[in-house]
Amino acid sequence: MPYKILITGINRNNSGKTIVGVGIANGLKNKGYKVIPFKPFSFHNWFTQYSTTLENIKYGTIFSEDIFKLREVSNCRERYEVLNPVDNLIAPLDIYWFIEHNFTSMYYSYQLNIMRQILVTRVSYVNDRERIFNLGILNKWLIDREIAYVDNTVTNSVTKKFDEIVEVNDLDTLAKIIVDHSARAIGLSCKLLEKYDKDIVLIESYSDSAWPFLSDISLDLVLAVAPGIVLVYPPEKYTMAVKIRTSIYKSLLGVSVKDILDYLSPVKHFKIPPVQSILIPETVEERIKELLDYIVSRIEEK
Repeated sequence: MPYKILITGINRNNSGKTIVGVGIANGLKNKGYKVIPFKPFSFHNWFTQYSTTLENIKYGTIFSEDIFKLREVSNCRERYEVLNPVDNLIAPLDIYWFIEHNFTSMYYSYQLNIMRQILVTRVSYVNDRERIFNLGILNKWLIDREIAYVDNTVTNSVTKKFDEIVEVNDLDTLAKIIVDHSARAIGLSCKLLEKYDKDIVLIESYSDSAWPFLSDISLDLVLAVAPGIVLVYPPEKYTMAVKIRTSIYKSLLGVSVKDILDYLSPVKHFKIPPVQSILIPETVEERIKELLDYIVSRIEEK
């Protein structure tokens, strides 16, 4: 069974998870370990992350920028649908529409609800024979109101590999469908990854989500990242803290890292200096050498 490392963010935005993940993946690969990255649940913006959109168009379906970077640096050839079973494509809201209709304040309130910005969601099911079924969930509520930047050519290009598309007109229904399907799809990918001949599964959470799996999974190491620092938490206590908060929020997706920090004490911490470019994995690896050495020692202890 592979050694499973979870990387999550202490802050909602710009924690630096992917930078740390790239350094770890590259470092472990250079030390001879076979690494497979895993991003169970993700969001990305087709407009502001257009370089990823171009990769999505080439591939024929959507996947996150983070998994693209981690897959490249890991030299992993597994399909994106397995590595990133659920991806939500975001469309930026059109400020001029809100100004024109005298709803300027709503422009800001709408941005607080991610469901108002999801254009399409891909949920990928992997069956026992490792065949993939791609379910697309299209947010007709957003499209019909014309309140966001939507390019139909792009949308059609990144949904080519979808086996079925469900159109949803209600935001509450949209949220329920995404969560219900995601739980099963992520679980299937987790089971498949545990069967692989890999040494390490490097799991990156989305945003500051404490538990991106929507089901139970055993972890070997938990890393919580904030700018300039990585905190190491014992996986058993971390998992227990998530379960305690889940009993309050009634949903694993509703638990953020800030909700569980009071229940935990880090067993180690590592200072991380700024990195000039994530595009040079060797540079990132050098910056996190102390953390990388610690991870290797933990792997060898198992």
